[in-house]
Amino acid sequence: MTIPSDDIRKVAKEAGPLDDVFFIKLGEDALTIEEIISTILNIPIKVKNAVPQYSITNIGSRGVRLDNYAEIIVEAELLADCDWGEKGALVDIEVQKENRGDHEFRVFYNGASMVINKTPANTDFANLPRAIVIFISAFDFFGDGEVFYETVKVDKKRRNKDEPLFRNFM
Repeated sequence: MTIPSDDIRKVAKEAGPLDDVFFIKLGEDALTIEEIISTILNIPIKVKNAVPQYSITNIGSRGVRLDNYAEIIVEAELLADCDWGEKGALVDIEVQKENRGDHEFRVFYNGASMVINKTPANTDFANLPRAIVIFISAFDFFGDGEVFYETVKVDKKRRNKDEPLFRNFM
């Protein structure tokens, strides 16, 4: 089956970076992903690797497909100010056009899946990799009229400390 090129052009004109096919193409370029992450985190980072449509298979439980998975490190001069330090962080960038489903739990599950997938057996919990999920949407995630939300997961004992357990940007 051949799709007429006029139909392809029409679809392409209506699509944008939040459409899977375009975000996959953007995600193939590590420098583009580096720019997206640096801009949202507001710090210079280096992407060690970036993989569009990264699948994590969990035998016996739900797997995930991340729109873009990246492993990042921060610039050396920022290590003292960064809550994940020289270990770097695992990053999932999700793009979503439609407001369907429970996105907050999806973000949490994706972050947890990355950590579980990248943690060697017998790793001390203090040495778990840091996870960041960036959720870029065409809608106001929480409905409060903001364009940017930063959510963190902390436990009650850490409330007075600066280091969150999980960090999400939506």
